[in-house]
Amino acid sequence: MKGGFYMDLVTVEKYRGHFNILDPKEDQIKYIFRGIPKEVSDWCSFTLEDEYNYDLDIPEGDYLPIDFAYDLLNVYDKFLFHSAKRYLMQIKEYLANNKEEQEKLWYNNYLLSLEKEVEKCQKKLMSLQKEINRIKP
Repeated sequence: MKGGFYMDLVTVEKYRGHFNILDPKEDQIKYIFRGIPKEVSDWCSFTLEDEYNYDLDIPEGDYLPIDFAYDLLNVYDKFLFHSAKRYLMQIKEYLANNKEEQEKLWYNNYLLSLEKEVEKCQKKLMSLQKEINRIKP
């Protein structure tokens, strides 16, 4: 814990939709950083036009939110000015300063999700095995 507050796992979510109230037909992509403390940044949602250049994947596994923050900053660097860039810089700085703690939280969470997936597969396997045993002559 750094900065005097409890640290939550930071995750990134991606949505496609029409978020521009001035142009509701415009297709956009919204990226949201969840778990960022209010003390770090009041703004954790970043919206870009739905274009190939801005459509960043958020793969599972070793792709941490800090990695995504750098990739999103690379997109923002292509703009002459973007009002949300300073908030993204604050988030990137927070993630960089807390990288070790965030990695532990991230990998523990990922491990738990994999364990749940294994448990689900084992249950399915047992169910299928029972079905096979039931229909055997």
